[in-house]
Amino acid sequence: MKIAITGIVLAAAVWGLAGFASGQELIPEVKQEEKQRERSLLRSPAFEQPKPGRTLDVSFKVATEAIPEGAQCVSVMQEQATVLIHRDILEYLKISKPAIAKTDEEHMAMLHARRAEILLNNLMNIKDDHNCSLVEMPFDDDALYLVGELLKSGQAVVIDNGTNRPVEFVYVRYKAFVAGPLAGKGDILFSFAEKGSPFLTIRWWIS
Repeated sequence: MKIAITGIVLAAAVWGLAGFASGQELIPEVKQEEKQRERSLLRSPAFEQPKPGRTLDVSFKVATEAIPEGAQCVSVMQEQATVLIHRDILEYLKISKPAIAKTDEEHMAMLHARRAEILLNNLMNIKDDHNCSLVEMPFDDDALYLVGELLKSGQAVVIDNGTNRPVEFVYVRYKAFVAGPLAGKGDILFSFAEKGSPFLTIRWWIS
């Protein structure tokens, strides 16, 4: 009886060690998948956005991210800067859109998907100096709203076209003026320096 019990205990121990070893082998793969998915998600802005509809002028400093070496990227050229975007983000937004938008979140997901498709559909078979696929110009300016979202969350590389080098951070400036109950507008400006010349400007709101 003691021999039988000892055999069972040893067998259980061996099984446990085998499972532990197997788990150890799978952990890196699981973590890699989690990192891939996290990198593909569009994150919230790196700051609390001001509310529209009032006069204001406020700026936020946002750190930019580096695209992992060897990863596929998309290059959106502007006059003063080039914005490099991880292609996985655009592909994920494109395929994750809901069939029907019933909530504000779903409506926004559909907008993100449409804007991601605009950039992906305008890709050329040409790489820039940073080995990213160029987006052919001109394209539907609506896609620039998605570029702005990625800049606000810090999920983009920004190249200063004057130096052809990436910058460590950008400034996101919310500038709005209200002249009356139904007269006003606001813009979001992206620049290298606080209140500097913007390399990208998008409409925030208008009344």
